[in-house]
Amino acid sequence: MAFLKKAYPIPKEELEELRMISNLDPEEICRLKDVFVRLVGGENGTLHKDAFLAIDFIENNPLKDRLAICFGYDRGIIDLDFPQFLRGTSRFNAKLSKDEKLRLAFRMQDFDNDGVLGKEDVKEYLTRVTTSSTLGDSELDDIVSEIFSEILANPKSTAISFQDFARCMAPTDFHTKLILPF
Repeated sequence: MAFLKKAYPIPKEELEELRMISNLDPEEICRLKDVFVRLVGGENGTLHKDAFLAIDFIENNPLKDRLAICFGYDRGIIDLDFPQFLRGTSRFNAKLSKDEKLRLAFRMQDFDNDGVLGKEDVKEYLTRVTTSSTLGDSELDDIVSEIFSEILANPKSTAISFQDFARCMAPTDFHTKLILPF
């Protein structure tokens, strides 16, 4: 089996366990083990949150703190072992259903973690991912109001539910682009 000839081979039993928790194929798991070892500087090391945030494509991402949460750094964890790193990576890179990817995207935009996207969540997201820094607050508020009027099924709602978000995103293929280039 070619996938066991990596720099840091993984025993078959452990590889099967990792496959089950990540939904990634064995070759990808072995490749990610090599990536992880390079990141932490040793086979049995852990990836500290600061080192995670310093990875080039993470560091330059306007949602890097939200990515860290998706990897588990929000639960008091400051160091990830390889299975935790693999689980976090799989949320982006494994073949998941569109619904699972939608839930991930929704969570990344729910800045106050209240289970809905309020106007402040949407405003924060737009501020981070666009060049909206040239817009004034009132212009940004107008854009957020327009987004709400287009997405919400009930115009009296004050927040975007996951169902509203999923209905809006359903015609897109964004979920195929929600990956991390490890």
